[in-house]
Amino acid sequence: MKHFISFSKSIWFYSILVLVIFLLINLRQKKITNFDCEICVDKAGYLIFLPAIFHMGFEAAGYPEGFEEKLGIGNTIDREQNKVITKYTYGLSLLWLPYYALAALIAKLFSLQVEPVSYYYLFFINIGAAIYAVVGLLCFRKWLEYHVDSKSSLVTMFALFFGTSLYYYVLDESLMSHLYSFVMLSVGLFSFKSYLGSGISRNFILLCLAVSMAILIRPINVLFVPIIIFQDTRSWKDMLSKISLMLAPRNLLTAMLIFTIIIMSPV
Repeated sequence: MKHFISFSKSIWFYSILVLVIFLLINLRQKKITNFDCEICVDKAGYLIFLPAIFHMGFEAAGYPEGFEEKLGIGNTIDREQNKVITKYTYGLSLLWLPYYALAALIAKLFSLQVEPVSYYYLFFINIGAAIYAVVGLLCFRKWLEYHVDSKSSLVTMFALFFGTSLYYYVLDESLMSHLYSFVMLSVGLFSFKSYLGSGISRNFILLCLAVSMAILIRPINVLFVPIIIFQDTRSWKDMLSKISLMLAPRNLLTAMLIFTIIIMSPV
């Protein structure tokens, strides 16, 4: 019963944290308009896949004149070749897909006239941003609890949020990749540490999913993979043991399969 009560308190705590972060995101973005460019340049580049899937397609003919100029550099509407060209990966769009789809469904059911790239869709994406932020903080805290007590991990979790640029990228720039890179790398740290302690396959699968998504979101995140794999390595023997574990046929096949599925472009 004690464990059940503790679990219930945790659910309520993190649910309230999601709500608070979501409200703060919307309050901050109404107050700080980022030079009237909340959905443009990089942010529009990350998002462009969803309007293409749900509304305008992947041919230039589906986009109105001036669409490219409105969103800024990053996306090119090539009308001569009838193509939409972007320099961004689809990682963030994949994470936002459930929330954008929900917004599109509600708009259709209630016959709402909203632009495919608008604050209406940003509102729903911000629900996802709040959930992802709490997932990242929770995994970071659970990873810390392998090293420190629960109270210290909680204090450190909040210190990380309020004392670093994470605060800015959650509340002010929820369409940038930084928050989601943090989430995936936190999940990666926690899942691999859990796998080392338990040997449970689902922890390794979660590691592969998190690392693959981190790389898809921002390819330079591959530099963090050795940090995840070699965490708490204290000797050459530890290092060789982890390398051997990662190269075990079952793990190597699982990692390659998940990475291929995640990275393979659906468009």
